[in-house]
Amino acid sequence: MGKINELLCDYLGRPEYCADFWNGTAFKGRTRIQSKYLTRHDREYHKSQQKPIPLSSIRRDIQMQYHDTNEFILGIEVMENTEYTMPVRIMDYDAQELHRQLKDIRSKHEEAVKEGVETWENAGEYLYKVKKGDKIIPVHTVVLYCGIDDYDGAQSILDMTEHENFSSDLKGLFQDYVIKVYSLKDLAEENYQTSLREIIAVFKRCQDREAI
Repeated sequence: MGKINELLCDYLGRPEYCADFWNGTAFKGRTRIQSKYLTRHDREYHKSQQKPIPLSSIRRDIQMQYHDTNEFILGIEVMENTEYTMPVRIMDYDAQELHRQLKDIRSKHEEAVKEGVETWENAGEYLYKVKKGDKIIPVHTVVLYCGIDDYDGAQSILDMTEHENFSSDLKGLFQDYVIKVYSLKDLAEENYQTSLREIIAVFKRCQDREAI
């Protein structure tokens, strides 16, 4: 991880700056995300559960949970060099978080059934340990690209395939997974209210000493 990656991960890992990032990028400066409702959601996910393969884990760059009337999880992956597998990587990260939530739901139900507090209503609940009314918390992850060159990677799963060569009826079979990539040098610093404004402004002019 380069120095700019480390700086941004440390910086955006604080609720006040993370909220400012989301408000400035996703909502064009409108205060929609409030820092007081953001908490760190650091989790470790295992890439493989199959033995005898040793467990290897992955950690997110920045992941925050929003606790208010609406509850959701916001992730930011900081990238200095273009990674051409990013859509698959982001999809996997989000899926890992959803699997973790389902694991917690199953554990709670199994304990409640064991204690006689709950019962399984049908065969589906018994087999998969998830009840019909259970809800999971949605996850949204974006990429913050902090490279000097323009980002030239794929921004969806289908961008990584040759789907453009498919006939129209075949294209309809495949659902896409689109990611949002924000380039640091393209952000409008006037949309930010914290010192993130100055970081963006300086980065955009880093190759022009006079402008800095």
